[in-house]
Amino acid sequence: MKKIIGMLFCFLLFFLVLAPSTIIISSQTHPELLVLCPSEANEDSVFLVTVKSGTIFITNATVTFKGETTLTNATGKVTFQAPRVVPDVNNTFTITASKEGYNTISCFITILNVPQLFPTIPSTYLTENTTFVVTVVDEQGRPIKNVTITYENKEYQTDENGTLTLRAPLVRKSETYKIIASKSGYLSNMLPIVVSPRPSQENLLGFLILLAMCCGIVVISIVLVVSKSLKLRRINRR
Repeated sequence: MKKIIGMLFCFLLFFLVLAPSTIIISSQTHPELLVLCPSEANEDSVFLVTVKSGTIFITNATVTFKGETTLTNATGKVTFQAPRVVPDVNNTFTITASKEGYNTISCFITILNVPQLFPTIPSTYLTENTTFVVTVVDEQGRPIKNVTITYENKEYQTDENGTLTLRAPLVRKSETYKIIASKSGYLSNMLPIVVSPRPSQENLLGFLILLAMCCGIVVISIVLVVSKSLKLRRINRR
């Protein structure tokens, strides 16, 4: 009987001593990260990703989106720019957050295709003080009306045909200007143009003189050739 009681006592002692240690070992799993991202974002827009663990914001967590890797700031946040995407294609991407000592976690974001504006002109190389017509079309080539055109820090609107007439500024040397087309519901776009000064009167006069000299040289050369040819004919007749 004493032996049986002794065995039961040892058995209970085993569980009392070892069981708590087993619980401690099982609780040493890595804590979970929580990555918060929007479910959708328009292409070309900037969106925010936040990494937490419980109520704690995680600093210097590695966040990866579409091959781009960035570390979270002191408040567990990081921003990405949504890429441009093709419509009618699966544009859902994975965002992964990881940090040593934590389980890696992911969230998913769908990038939405947004119609884009395309400002066009017959030529992007212009002479100062000349007028030119800007036409704004969408991705299917359809003209878009009421588009805001920003040019030389002023705003204009396209007409019913998606067109707008502008004038190139006066310049002393060739300069580049931007034509920016924007409208709600569309991606904005920019078209660079190069404006050059007109040839000056002095340069034009010099060009005309040089042209006249070249023409004179050509005429004299022709006269000399003809004259020499006539002399040779006379000599041959004799």
